[in-house]
Amino acid sequence: MRYKIHIILLSFLILQGFLYVQNAQSIDNLIKEGNKKIENQEYSVALEKFEQVLEDEELNQYAISGKVKTLILMDNDRQALKFINDKLDNHQNNAVLHYNKGLVYKYRKRYKKAISSFEKALKSNNEVYKEETLLMRGVSYQNRQNYDASIEDFNTVISLNDSNINAYYNRGYSYYKLHDYRKAIKDFKQVISMDAENSNGYYNLGMSYFRLGETRTACRYFDKACKLNHREACKMMLTECTRSQ
Repeated sequence: MRYKIHIILLSFLILQGFLYVQNAQSIDNLIKEGNKKIENQEYSVALEKFEQVLEDEELNQYAISGKVKTLILMDNDRQALKFINDKLDNHQNNAVLHYNKGLVYKYRKRYKKAISSFEKALKSNNEVYKEETLLMRGVSYQNRQNYDASIEDFNTVISLNDSNINAYYNRGYSYYKLHDYRKAIKDFKQVISMDAENSNGYYNLGMSYFRLGETRTACRYFDKACKLNHREACKMMLTECTRSQ
């Protein structure tokens, strides 16, 4: 009799494990499908996929981020903010919710509020979102013209991940706005070494040299950016480079 009970318990545990794995796979598939629908601009369908996941796992970070991203792409930031605030009522220290709230405020160009939300996310010590949260806070500081603070955040991002191209690009831009063109050049060169098709990298590299009065060098980079269909670079080629030849 005891042997039969052990067999029944073992069978039950195996069944539970199988159902757990099956459910996890189903959730992963829904998230992948949702992200694919975003790529295809099928936003209503993407929203359905993420909401299906949230019915089973209300704090699934990928579904939360996916839903907020989808709502922003649908220009429905008000609903995105309501969704986040409703969740925060019961989960006040959730880093993912604060991070996504920051994204909504950034989308609204309410950068001061965005920074506040990103800071709350960082206080929650979620290592998964730390790099991206620092990057977004840095961009928000940049948009408030607090370039020194933005550079500090981009420095931290690079110390965490020295292959984060967005951190190099944005740090370069902050240096450029501070008129520290040599440091800007170094970062923009790093950008084009990581992505040889980055037209913004070439353009801003050209602008940095141009500000230093090194027009010939600047024009080489404007030319590369123009060939990658960067309109401002093409304008610089016409207005500045033809006259310097």
